[in-house]
Amino acid sequence: MPKLMSLITAKPEFTREGLIERYEHGHAILALKLVPFFSDYRRSFVVPGSVRQSAVGAPLVDFHVYNQMSFADAGKLERLGAALSGDVADAITMDESAFMVRERIFIVDVEEFVSPEQDLAVPPPRVRMPVVKMVTLTRRPPAMSRRQFRDAYEGDYVRAFIRNFGSRIAEFVRSYPSEDSPLRLPHLGEPHRELDFDVLEETWFWTREAYHQHQAAVSAQALPASGSPSLQDAGPTTSFLVDEHRTSAETLDVASRIHDLKPRLNQRSQ
Repeated sequence: MPKLMSLITAKPEFTREGLIERYEHGHAILALKLVPFFSDYRRSFVVPGSVRQSAVGAPLVDFHVYNQMSFADAGKLERLGAALSGDVADAITMDESAFMVRERIFIVDVEEFVSPEQDLAVPPPRVRMPVVKMVTLTRRPPAMSRRQFRDAYEGDYVRAFIRNFGSRIAEFVRSYPSEDSPLRLPHLGEPHRELDFDVLEETWFWTREAYHQHQAAVSAQALPASGSPSLQDAGPTTSFLVDEHRTSAETLDVASRIHDLKPRLNQRSQ
């Protein structure tokens, strides 16, 4: 399933609350109206003061929010590219310019891996949704390609991570940038910098207590990757918390149906 990720920096006059309001009640709605081709649409806003780097030179968090758009098939992704090359590009560009630093929009094509529920923690009684989401950025060893790093990470690291920490985790997802990332969409310019991470991990916890227990457990022992010969030279990591906003599948389906009906309705009215 194709998936794009956008790293976005807000204009300095926007507070975090103002950014969330403008994004959720403006840009996200516009995207559903003009380019509702995705099957999953999420926005994750960085929690201020939560960024932790394991060492100097760790990946940068020079953005305020990242969004994720998953597509049912390559044809849906192609429709997005075609739309952004056509009439809707001006409307999207104008709206982005109102609150984003457009020259710092960073687009990444990623491959997603999701750990199965049976390997992770069951929800506590009366808890329906995870309440804490932690993100970790890791850079591959210099001698490894992105594909080699992905294969080693999914083998050595993920197995050890689940074995050591899976009992506290609600969801565990890894997104690996493609060899071609960062990308250039038709309505954007060239990327402003090189990509400095090779996997973005998203780890959800059912409760804040589980999150704090996980942090204590990780601090008390070496990370699984440090014991893997193929990953010993992986770079330092950066972790941070986010507040995730997710568009429901029902809303996405309705938006897609309305969008596809518009040409027929316009023909009938002529």
